[in-house]
Amino acid sequence: MSIRYSVNSIAVCAVALAISGCGDMLGPNEGPSLKAELIRLPETASAGAFSSVDMPIAAPAAPGEYAWSSDISITSFRSPIRSIRLTGDNQGTTVYECEAENNDDCLIDLAGPALQDLLGAEQVTVNPGTYTNVLISTCEDEGEYQAYLTGQVSIDGATWLTKTTGVLDTAGTAEPVQLPYSGCGRNYPLPDSLVIEDSTGAPISVKLYFDIRDFAWASLGTEGSEDGWLPSGCTGSHPHTIDEVTPFVCAGYPDVAGTVDSVMPVIERYRINDAATIGLIFTGSGGDFVGGYTRRFFNEGTAAQPGFTADTPIEVWTDNGDGTYYLASFGGAGPDGGPIGHYLTIEEFRRETHDGVAAGYTGNTFEYSAVKIR
Repeated sequence: MSIRYSVNSIAVCAVALAISGCGDMLGPNEGPSLKAELIRLPETASAGAFSSVDMPIAAPAAPGEYAWSSDISITSFRSPIRSIRLTGDNQGTTVYECEAENNDDCLIDLAGPALQDLLGAEQVTVNPGTYTNVLISTCEDEGEYQAYLTGQVSIDGATWLTKTTGVLDTAGTAEPVQLPYSGCGRNYPLPDSLVIEDSTGAPISVKLYFDIRDFAWASLGTEGSEDGWLPSGCTGSHPHTIDEVTPFVCAGYPDVAGTVDSVMPVIERYRINDAATIGLIFTGSGGDFVGGYTRRFFNEGTAAQPGFTADTPIEVWTDNGDGTYYLASFGGAGPDGGPIGHYLTIEEFRRETHDGVAAGYTGNTFEYSAVKIR
C-alpha cells in the first residue's frame, strides 16, 4: 500500500531514532519543499487512561535487593543527530543535516519542551517519488557515539543524582553522565510508502514525534542488577565483571513516529507484567497507527521479568476486526550475528487494560497482564 501526498492529502510513516544514513542536500527547484520537525510528546497520555500510581507496586523485598528504578526525572538527554533522510526507489533526500565535524557539536536535547520543534531544521527541496524508509543518523563511519543524561532517581530511600564522574551520588547537583552507544543506527521501513508528487503547493511538514516515558533507568549495582545492564546505552562495567558494587545508568532509543498530519497524535501506554512498557502512537485526526515501542521497566525491589525482550519498536499493527489487534515488535541480531524474529508477538491485543497470551522470539508463549497507564 502507498499513500500519495499532494497539497490536501496525508502521509503517515513510522521510524525509530538512532538509524543510519547520510547524503547530500538537494539543490533548489528540484521538487516540493519539506521541513522536518522533531517533537517530544507529553508524558501524560490521553484522558481516561489509568495512572501508574493506581497499579499495585510490590514493596522492596530487602534493602538493596533489586536496587533499580525506571522512575528517573530527566532534566536533559542530549544525543547527536547527524542527518535525517528519506529513501526509496534508488533515490534519497536528506531533510536535515548537521554540518559540524564531530558528534558532540550535533547534540539535540531530546528532553526539551514537549510539543515544540527541537530540531530547527530548514526547508529543503525533495525529489518527487516514492519513499519507503526514513533514516536518522546519530554518527558517521566511526560506528559509535555518546549521549548525555542529566537527572535524578529515588532508590533505597535516597535521592541519587547523575554525576559526570562516579555515575550516581546523593550530594551536590545533577551533572551529565555519558552513555556510550554502539553503531550508528538502524534502518526502518515505512508501514506505508510515502509518494511525493511534483507540486508547487504548500511546503510539506514532516513531524517526528517521540516519547521519553520509561526510556531510562538506574541501578545501584547491587544483587540482581546484572540483568539491567546492557553493553550499549549503559555506563560503567557489567556487575559480573567487577568485585565491588558500582552504580550504573542506562537509556534506550527514543523511538519516533512521523506524520504530516497537522493534528497532534494520540499516545497510549501499557505496562506489561509490571516489567515493560508498550507505547502506541495514532494520528490525532483519523486514529491511524503510526508507530510504537517496547521498553524495559524496573521497579525497586522486584525482578524484571516481562517475558520478552523489550528493546525495539513495534513493527506490525493489524486490526483483527473484532476489537483486538495483531501486534509484533522488531527482532534483533543473535549471538552469531544472524537475525532474530519478532521479540514480541501478541495476536489479540486490546486497547484497554486486559490479560492475554503472547509469544517471544523463540516461539515460547507466556501469559501477560497489560495495564493502561497515563
